[in-house]
Amino acid sequence: MAATNDAQMWVRDDEHVWKTAPADGDDQHKLNPSLETDMTSLWYLHEPGILHNLKGRYAETEPYTYVAHLLVAVNPLRPIPMPPMQSVRDAASLSGVDPHPYAIAESAYRALLLPKAVAQSQSIVVSGESGAGKTESTKIIMRYLAWRAGAGASEAPASSSFNDRVVQSNPILESLGNAKTQRNHNSSRFGKFIKLAFAPAPAGTAPLLEGGRIDTYLLEKSRLAYQCTGERNFHIFYEMLAGAAPSQHDEWHFGKRTAADFHYLNTSGCLSVAEHDDAAEYANLGARSTRWARHPPSSRSSSAASPRASTSVISAASRRPPRPKSPPAPRPRTPSPSPIRALSPRRRRCSGSR
Repeated sequence: MAATNDAQMWVRDDEHVWKTAPADGDDQHKLNPSLETDMTSLWYLHEPGILHNLKGRYAETEPYTYVAHLLVAVNPLRPIPMPPMQSVRDAASLSGVDPHPYAIAESAYRALLLPKAVAQSQSIVVSGESGAGKTESTKIIMRYLAWRAGAGASEAPASSSFNDRVVQSNPILESLGNAKTQRNHNSSRFGKFIKLAFAPAPAGTAPLLEGGRIDTYLLEKSRLAYQCTGERNFHIFYEMLAGAAPSQHDEWHFGKRTAADFHYLNTSGCLSVAEHDDAAEYANLGARSTRWARHPPSSRSSSAASPRASTSVISAASRRPPRPKSPPAPRPRTPSPSPIRALSPRRRRCSGSR
């Protein structure tokens, strides 16, 4: 909805926040003549102009929009077609590529290909409110980086299975740490700091994906004992009850009970989610866990003298990632002057607060 009548302005509205109306009053803003893929190109950059641009692109099934080097994603709440990864990789300039997480990931990967003197590790921050699509955006970025490293390397067939195992860690984490909330059927109830390490490569060749590490923090432990109405406990409990074999139920002493028979699962009144097939997800979880047990994704061996480039993907970035811990320096032990003092409550409180 782009208006060309100069008399029409954006004015505040109690029901729709902003609406178009004839110019009248002080709190009013001019309309933009067109929608833009990069909102820094808008003629008039203001709140109603930004919201209208995002809404207009969303209506055209374009949920991604740039703000300079930032990518704004409006959750489409349904699967949408992905562009070919090859088209993003082969683009001479990313400025001509439509807004998409692939382009953000490609930009970070290309920065790893710069000469050693100027190359630096890259970070991608995925942030937003609950239900904004952080989990899916993170998976899209990781999928592209794993594919890009395998497709650009000369030994792609040998490394493809390793890259796949790095990406397959996501469903395992989702089963153990995601749950249905009132706003999102697959909400991550913890923060993630994901680090992908790339082995140094000779000039003119692409670096190989060498390994990955995922640090989790701030798990919502209270969800184990209580969930609000319409929400669920963590996916894994419902998946085990719906998808496990009868022999597993007997081994776990479940018998023939279902989620409705367990107090920690039935108090919220929500036992199933249409968008989440518990039985199918458990089958996928078992298959991935078996592949991990046979081929654990340990880091490839490489020269210790060669520095490794890395790309970090920080999901749920509103939660601060943990600082890397360095081993504490050993302290000399001195005998306590008195056993009573060593075991006093005050002494124990001080040691426990460290």
